[in-house]
Amino acid sequence: MSVLKSLICGLTLAALLASAGSWLGWRFAGDLPTDVEMRSVVAPLGVEGELWRDDAIATWADERATPMPWIFGTEDAFGPGFVIFETTEAVTDLGPLFTHVREDGWRVGGDHTAVKEDLRLSAVVEGDGLVRVRIERAAPMAAIVLSILGWLAGAVIGGLLGRRRLSLKPTVFAAAGVLFLLPNTIVATAGLIADQIALNSTVGFPIIWNGLLNFGLCGCYLIGICLMVGVFFIDWRLPGPAAPAPLPPSGPESPSA
Repeated sequence: MSVLKSLICGLTLAALLASAGSWLGWRFAGDLPTDVEMRSVVAPLGVEGELWRDDAIATWADERATPMPWIFGTEDAFGPGFVIFETTEAVTDLGPLFTHVREDGWRVGGDHTAVKEDLRLSAVVEGDGLVRVRIERAAPMAAIVLSILGWLAGAVIGGLLGRRRLSLKPTVFAAAGVLFLLPNTIVATAGLIADQIALNSTVGFPIIWNGLLNFGLCGCYLIGICLMVGVFFIDWRLPGPAAPAPLPPSGPESPSA
């Protein structure tokens, strides 16, 4: 049971500190291409189109190419900002686009994706033949490193804290805190794995602190963190076990009268 408690506490705190490390690391993200630069990238398509952008570090992630799309690629996920060019005419061949970006120094991968330095490009052909080209930020190396360091530190600290013996009330608080933080434990752990996949591919990076941007999950996380802090406050305030009463001193028995 002690090993299981250490494992659960370790994973919970590891995911929490990994999310914090990733959030901090994303503050070092670079800029997106300007509108002029974006139109230069898509010029080989040879058609007119509409351009829109969202430069926020974390914004709506509609139609992203990411690892683990069942977690990070849905319309409920968030992405690291983007510039999108959507054609107003049907395009039958994406070959000229990817030939152009390859000559411009991009590394082209499968599924109409490419990577260059701290940017990721993806192209999607809609059902009516229109093409949507998206360029978004890649995760800065600071986000990768800090999330891994946060996970390792959380795993060690949480594992050690999980070995503490608690009374009933702190145990109930801790169990509730773990449950409220469970969504972050799942998403952040999957995000660390997805980050490593994205590093060696051409797809986009997930935002592993995704839940902090969701109103419902944010409330769960805040409650979970408060409960976990309450555990240590209660444990610190509770009196320790009473010391055993001292034994009477032993000495020679007095002679009976």
